[in-house]
Amino acid sequence: GTNGVTGIEMAKFRFTTQYEPVKIKTITLTRSGGANADFVKVQLYADGVQIGPDGYLSGTTVTFNFPTGEEYEVPADDYKIITIKSDLNGVGTGVTHADAPIWTIDASGDVTEEGAQSGASITDSGSFALTPAAKTLYKTTATISLNTTLSGVDVDGGSQTASATQKVMAVDITNNGVADLTITSFDLTPSFSGTITGTTGVKLYWSTDLGTMITGGSGSDTTALTTGTKVTITPTADNTIPAGETKTIVVQADTAGLTTDNSFHIDLAEVADFGWTPAGGSEVTTLTKNLPITGPTYSY
Repeated sequence: GTNGVTGIEMAKFRFTTQYEPVKIKTITLTRSGGANADFVKVQLYADGVQIGPDGYLSGTTVTFNFPTGEEYEVPADDYKIITIKSDLNGVGTGVTHADAPIWTIDASGDVTEEGAQSGASITDSGSFALTPAAKTLYKTTATISLNTTLSGVDVDGGSQTASATQKVMAVDITNNGVADLTITSFDLTPSFSGTITGTTGVKLYWSTDLGTMITGGSGSDTTALTTGTKVTITPTADNTIPAGETKTIVVQADTAGLTTDNSFHIDLAEVADFGWTPAGGSEVTTLTKNLPITGPTYSY
């Protein structure tokens, strides 16, 4: 968000003991990917409770020191899961769109421990470096939902009359984040039986103005549609959805030529068919929820 988020789970590490309880004295985490500006602070949790102090980056590392007598103890012949959580800056306070930071434990020396009974220093065994998956930080995500109840527009399938201006699908697009979202591509795949003779292709309209095509919102507009062939549409203006808002696109297709016993539907067939750019960021084709979408089926 603009002002950041708190308590985001970034990684989990499992600590297993043998023979005697083990006191963890220090843990050093190393940041790879992203940037220091992504973080406000880092915290350790075990059994749902914070352990140790808040941690702050110094260079690319953050070290948690447990004072004598307050070490975190793992029982003998048992294990504990330590979860790494972070408070993150927002896009307005340091985060760069698509930063992907990771917290790692790079080497056995990055954890210092001693036996709770023996007092002996313990050297960890196991695989190092321990590298969890990255957490990618985005300014926004998009959600697309099929709308079959749009007032005043028949876009719910069923029996229709083929025409050059048939409205064949409506989708609600929600901008879930804090940055405006600009649509850069909207690719549709028609599927039909019979032969379309009309040559005005596919056009996109906002539901609030069905008389004005979205600028650049047409595809295959000089040739008849071919079943199974994707139509590429690249809106160039009036193609922005403000942060936190939902807008509805209505798809018009030239279905002229379809007759009795023919059918038609048009789809957003894969996630990559909807491209968009957050304000100040690069194009995104992987952060749209609910895709693919199959449009309503029409008969003639």
